Amino acid sequence: RKAKADLDKTVVWNPGQAVQRTVEQTLPPMPPPARPIDLGATMEVAPTAFTLPEVDDTVLDTSPPSVIPEGMEASAVEYREPAAAEEPAPVGATDDGKAVVGAGLQAGPPSKAKSGLPVWVGLLIAVAVLGAGGFFARAPASGWLMKSGDALVVSGQAAGAVTRYRLAARVKRLPLLHEKLGLALVASGSAAEGRAVLEKTAVEGDVSGAGLFTLGTLARADGKLDQAAQWLAQAAEKSPDQADVVAALGEVEFERGHPAEAAAAFGRVASFKPDFPKIYARLGQAALLSHQADVALDAFQRAVAVDPEFLDGHRALAELYLQGSRWVEAAAAAQVVVEKDPAQLAARFLLARAQAGMKAWKDAAASLKQILQADPRSIEAWSLLAQVQYQGGSARDAIAAAKQALAINVDLSDMYFIQALAYGRLRQPAAALAALRDALVREPGLLAKAQSDPVLASVRRTPQYKRLVKDLK
Repeated sequence: RKAKADLDKTVVWNPGQAVQRTVEQTLPPMPPPARPIDLGATMEVAPTAFTLPEVDDTVLDTSPPSVIPEGMEASAVEYREPAAAEEPAPVGATDDGKAVVGAGLQAGPPSKAKSGLPVWVGLLIAVAVLGAGGFFARAPASGWLMKSGDALVVSGQAAGAVTRYRLAARVKRLPLLHEKLGLALVASGSAAEGRAVLEKTAVEGDVSGAGLFTLGTLARADGKLDQAAQWLAQAAEKSPDQADVVAALGEVEFERGHPAEAAAAFGRVASFKPDFPKIYARLGQAALLSHQADVALDAFQRAVAVDPEFLDGHRALAELYLQGSRWVEAAAAAQVVVEKDPAQLAARFLLARAQAGMKAWKDAAASLKQILQADPRSIEAWSLLAQVQYQGGSARDAIAAAKQALAINVDLSDMYFIQALAYGRLRQPAAALAALRDALVREPGLLAKAQSDPVLASVRRTPQYKRLVKDLK
């Protein structure tokens, strides 16, 4: 009676509403990993399709039972050719559109045996199929129940599949059935129960890559990164050619603070998906954190080679070129971003830094002024503009820019020092000394520069400067 009540709750599949479901669609949203370089949106890793483990026909008979248990007829899955306007066929569909789930699943509904027996005899047989005493019917019944559950999973009815798998597991205990039950529970929204089933199955028997990937994904969602890494590493061993599994492992290693392991994983994914620029970006980030500068540079170069419109890759390249004082290449990479997206102030700032490195002072000042028009409170832009103006020979403009930066943050010692240099160039020793005092009080380490810079030679000869140095010591 309980089995029949469970089955009566099962929703009949409407083929016109069939959709392809994945395990990840039912999970809580993943927390975005931290990134040393802002590459925009989090890389979208395609989730593993909710594929079901293969059935071993030598262990479990998947043919329909000779007698369908009472109550199963009304909820039996029906197959038909999908109309042109319907949703695409689920994963595992054949060329003619008929669903195939697991090994041995045949297109077409299970046929009801025409034995001609009285109804009461059929009921007794049904009890034997579901009960402990019907050993002769166990394998066919469990196999057909599992096959019916597989079809419901493919049609998007994970909740109905849970009922089938529970019944099948009562008839015959196999790790395969429990894994499918766990996956169906997760897909139906019962993540906690599904995880418990999958974990127990993983301990007691063999679990496929799909089950291990699901366990890793759930652990990552709960912030249990060490546990997630263990599950995903096992999933990657089971499914070494599945890019989404290996990519998920790389993301977890990145979040755990293991950039070398993350770089290794992302490198494997790049070999699977050579035309996916964002995986090269993730490889580049991980390589930078693991002090593999050459690997990082190569990764970002490959990213923009695959997709010249991948602006985040160009921006990352500009940063790498700046680190290596490759000013011309840095300016070219940043210029690509600025031309395609003028609103990217970060890329324009990189361009200004590259122009300053090339001593193109006027161009650098122009780039910085464009930034300040959009963001008047950018300390970085005001600070760099003060230095650019000073180096370009505009001492008064340098003082004005430094004062703007100090109006935002009064403790910028380098801005006081720039003012001291600019006043020294304008032959205003008193103002230069006052600015120098403010700089040295905040950062005594600047004294070495003050002692050697020729612009401050006249200031160093004053008694006030000597008294300042004595006070600092």
